[in-house]
Amino acid sequence: YISRSESVAPVTLLITDAFGHPLTGAAVTFAEKLVGWTAMCPTDESCVAGPSFGEQVVQATSGRDGTVTITPIAPNGLASRLMVTAMTGGTSAVSFELDAHP
Repeated sequence: YISRSESVAPVTLLITDAFGHPLTGAAVTFAEKLVGWTAMCPTDESCVAGPSFGEQVVQATSGRDGTVTITPIAPNGLASRLMVTAMTGGTSAVSFELDAHP
């Protein structure tokens, strides 16, 4: 996580084939959603979702070394949670979250 006063750094992913070799020219779609930060919820309770601050879809292409870099939606000082899913090839995806704590 980051402090809400910090800025978000670019995120770099390495796109590989099934054998771990870097893929050049792979199309990657990033789906991002920025919501208000909420404390972790106990698994046996219903939790209230934070307000939505924005979302975007970004297309990118991996470079010669197989890497692709995006700059995520900036929280701009808001206590927030950024949920990101990166998809390539229609069958492969990875998801991660960046939290800007109060």
